[in-house]
Amino acid sequence: MGSANMALCVFFGLKNTPLGLLAAVSHSQLNVLHRIVGYTTVFLLLLHAAVYTIHFGRQGRLLQLLKMEDIAGIGAGVAMLILLMGVFRHKRYELFYVSHVVGFLAVVLLTSLHRPKWAKKIPLVMLVVFSTWTLDRLIRLVGLLRNLINNSATFYPLPDGGTRVMLKKPSTEAALPGSHCFLWIPRLRAHESHPFTIVSNDSSGLELVMKSHEGFTKAAQSFASQNPRSTLWASMDGPYGSLPDINHYDKLILIAGGSGAAFTFGLLNRLMMQPEKVALQSIEFIWAVRRIGTFEQSHNYPEPFYSYPARAFKLVSPSLVQYHEGWVSLKLKGLCHK
Repeated sequence: MGSANMALCVFFGLKNTPLGLLAAVSHSQLNVLHRIVGYTTVFLLLLHAAVYTIHFGRQGRLLQLLKMEDIAGIGAGVAMLILLMGVFRHKRYELFYVSHVVGFLAVVLLTSLHRPKWAKKIPLVMLVVFSTWTLDRLIRLVGLLRNLINNSATFYPLPDGGTRVMLKKPSTEAALPGSHCFLWIPRLRAHESHPFTIVSNDSSGLELVMKSHEGFTKAAQSFASQNPRSTLWASMDGPYGSLPDINHYDKLILIAGGSGAAFTFGLLNRLMMQPEKVALQSIEFIWAVRRIGTFEQSHNYPEPFYSYPARAFKLVSPSLVQYHEGWVSLKLKGLCHK
């Protein structure tokens, strides 16, 4: 059962999931199921280890655990526990990513060695698991290499430690604002690609905005500060994400905090790009940040309200900036129609 759960866990973790075609869901939405199945697999592993240890202990056969196949099983269990380092996903993404890949490969190999006889079917299940994971990786790699051709990223430093990145080659018209892609810049991090929300995608390029933390984003911010408006060879994998249908509501309220505004700005840009499909709508855009300088990270935050000539937009109330116990909020109200 644990092996079957591993197959299901890998399936829910695929970036190019077949469920995207069947049910209009993205890998990010399935990630919750990926984690639930993963935790269930670890629980079954611990239960399996406890039951067999008690069984061999009662029979005085604990030395049985020193056989090569059982040592491989213990190793697979340790590698499975390493996969629990997903708790470091947000604090140490690089550590999480490397440990996840290495742990997964170790689990697949050691689980096969734990029960090596093909009659047990476990090596066959592990082969299917590994092949599925490898195929997904190959699809992503091909996409990265294809998008690398004649592509570049231009860096713009933003106030409060932010970085604006403009990709010369949008890659695909399906890269709608509000979805996300994995950005790869070999010169900054040759072995890493990181997910960012697409803010806009038009003839000027594909726009990403990132906040500086550690690792990749810090390297990008440092390069942008030292070399403003400079370009580097770059590529993207994606787009990913299943966006909500926002075209048929009478009123939209978009609320974001901090860098999360990249998503709401993306939704707003996406709305403005589809004037022929949108009925009369009232829009409220609320953005809360810790420092007022963050507002400047969006180099043209009111621009989506005006920049699409195919649509009329009336700003009902001017920009309203309010202060709330260490937080600053920006509120825009408007009305758009065909």
